[in-house]
Amino acid sequence: MHRSRRTAMRRGLTFLEVVVALVLLTGLAVVVLG
Repeated sequence: MHRSRRTAMRRGLTFLEVVVALVLLTGLAVVVLG
């Protein structure tokens, strides 16, 4: 049961991490290009 809960939480965190990573990469790209 705990494993399932951890997996669900991990999935949410992973998705948020991906979004944050994309935003950070975009910001860095803008700074480098700018």
